[in-house]
Amino acid sequence: MFSLNNDIKHLLLYNYGKQLNLELNSPFLSKLNNGDFIELLNESDDFSRFLNDQQINLIDCDNLDKFIEYLSIAISSLTTFVQLNWIGPPTVYENTTDTQFYKQALSLDGEEINENVQNPELLYISRKIIEQLHASEILVLIWKLRIIFVHQSIIDERCISLFEEFNNTINQIKIDEFENPRDQASFYIQISHMLIYYGRITEAEEYINKAKTCLGMQIEVIGDMGKRTRYQTKSLAQVRIKVLVDSPNVEIEENLPEIIKLNDDVRLDSIQWDNSGNDIVVLSGLEQALLLVEVAYRRKAMPQDELINEEIQPILDYVLKQENCWLARFVALISKCRLESSHKRTIERALNQSETLINTLNSGGAPLVQRLNNFWTLSPITRWNIEAQLADMMLSLGLVKAALDIFLKLSLWEDVIVCYTILQLRHKAAEIIRQELEKKKSVKLLCLLGDALDDVQLYEEAWELSERKSARPHRHWGQFLFAKKEYEACIPHLQQSLEINSLQATVWLRLGYAALSVEKWDIAANAYRRYTTIEPNCFEAWNNLARVYIAQGDKNRAYKAFNEALKTSFDNWQVWENFMLTSIDTGHFEDAIRSYHRLLDLKEKHLDTEVLIILVEAILKHLPNHDGGDSARLTQKCLELLGRVTAIFQNEFKPWELYATLTTDNYLRVQRFQRAHRALIQDSNWPKDMHKCCKVIDNCIKLGENCLTLTDESLKSSVRLSLKAALKGASKEQWTECANSLSELEKIVEELCK
Repeated sequence: MFSLNNDIKHLLLYNYGKQLNLELNSPFLSKLNNGDFIELLNESDDFSRFLNDQQINLIDCDNLDKFIEYLSIAISSLTTFVQLNWIGPPTVYENTTDTQFYKQALSLDGEEINENVQNPELLYISRKIIEQLHASEILVLIWKLRIIFVHQSIIDERCISLFEEFNNTINQIKIDEFENPRDQASFYIQISHMLIYYGRITEAEEYINKAKTCLGMQIEVIGDMGKRTRYQTKSLAQVRIKVLVDSPNVEIEENLPEIIKLNDDVRLDSIQWDNSGNDIVVLSGLEQALLLVEVAYRRKAMPQDELINEEIQPILDYVLKQENCWLARFVALISKCRLESSHKRTIERALNQSETLINTLNSGGAPLVQRLNNFWTLSPITRWNIEAQLADMMLSLGLVKAALDIFLKLSLWEDVIVCYTILQLRHKAAEIIRQELEKKKSVKLLCLLGDALDDVQLYEEAWELSERKSARPHRHWGQFLFAKKEYEACIPHLQQSLEINSLQATVWLRLGYAALSVEKWDIAANAYRRYTTIEPNCFEAWNNLARVYIAQGDKNRAYKAFNEALKTSFDNWQVWENFMLTSIDTGHFEDAIRSYHRLLDLKEKHLDTEVLIILVEAILKHLPNHDGGDSARLTQKCLELLGRVTAIFQNEFKPWELYATLTTDNYLRVQRFQRAHRALIQDSNWPKDMHKCCKVIDNCIKLGENCLTLTDESLKSSVRLSLKAALKGASKEQWTECANSLSELEKIVEELCK
């Protein structure tokens, strides 16, 4: 039995009915409650009418009974569509309606729906019904959001019109209409998934935190001791998570997706914890969904390196130890396959696990109502995307022909071209695309044939076929020219594509690089800004955006862009160097010091005397930093940096001189000027070089002046000997440029000899 409380949609429907003094005796509500969605559709005369009348005009939807009937049809249509295209199991639903009309009707912003979509009429009918029902009802708005999610999921490119519709719908929903905090949390998690998909990371984080508050849930990433390998004798620190939540009682479910064991001679199937590291709190499906949206958020918001994998892995393992939500385990396993596909010891398991999950979708096992539990908060990927992920893994293992078979089955022609190129059979890709074009001419196939044949006339033909409404032809055309490094020529095509659909991340990125290459700074800046709002995790984009700002003379914005670049690539010394120089130019002297330290961490040796000179001068002259504060407060931090630099470059004059100049203790200052002096005279021919000679004399004057105030006779004696030797050497060449300084040095030496 599918409990009303299992999903917010039924809970809201139930509450709505109670407000109108309606008992659950409606045959439509009863079938919804039992999960008999296809039976409801088959028995509905209105649904049959909608299939025959593509306009889908609702009759008297102000009538309560009709409202419930129409809403039930919309929910059942959408749920059946989800069953067919997402979670299974196989169903007997069949419809002989010509689907071409529906495919065209569901295409948006010039982007077609995926060719693997089954029964698009179900989504179309559901969308049309919801659009005509009372938009002010929260129940209708919730289902409208879900339809937007499903609609976006079957279009391979992000659609700006769907994103705008999503935002408009969100703004109409009043959160205080949710009486139960768990309903609020469910709503927040659903919104978070959409925001993550559209690259709105900051907003997604806010909604995730709100969901945690509603559930009273805390997720802590901590360390614990454990073993990862069979032959490991000593436990090492491992990352795990700790979950604190007051979870409702949940029942263990059967027929959960099978977890494939790791068949490896070295690595253990999971971490063996020494103590309480394996304590697991039993979570409901909603709380597991919150953990998994946290995984999606971290993947999008953080740099894609080994560190993020170490944070994601324990979250997935935590979910996989739960035994009460079929779909949560399924989504966690798909995510883990993606994680393990990048490691040689786990990719085989990822491959086997993916095949098992695909078989699970195509077989019986868990009933539909069990699979649907928390579908909207878990946001799984479509079944064809799971198969495509499997094919990608096969391709990475060198199983090109096996991957090719899957790509051909899924009509993923771009990947088909890649496979045939690897097999040195690129002409075969063109032949297959031609065969498909003979069946039915489409914009996508014409563009892909243009890619295979490098023929721009096919892009023109595709543009005309789309009635100049599709973003794809100019996207392919621009990318073709971009690949040939014809940057000036590719810019108009990329811009034309983006005018139709502005959520194409890769097109913004290429437009930015092309404009940067031909020094069209305004276009480049706008392109990189738009790209970073969609994909905020690309350090190259932030770095290039900063370069554009520098070219435009806007160093403050360049500083901010470099700062964002560092968040995504903390170990890139080139970005740190750029950030350091920009920090100097914009008065962020503390960041410049921090950057210099990081450069020394990464490169071990890095000497930039100009930066050090500017830092010391700013401190000595009490120059204001970026916020108007006195730079003198950075004296100690700058001394620490100079101490580190002089320890590495012991024979470099300038760092020692700056170190001495900034030192407040006179005894230490004399010692550091001495080190600067030794660095200067290590070349015995210094007196023969006028510039070096003058530099030695100037340093000797500073050394002598500071030494005069010392009471340490041993140090004074050492300095006196050094100055006498320098005076003797400098006097031999009799450089006129050094005459005045030489005379001053003689007086200091005489004073020291008294």
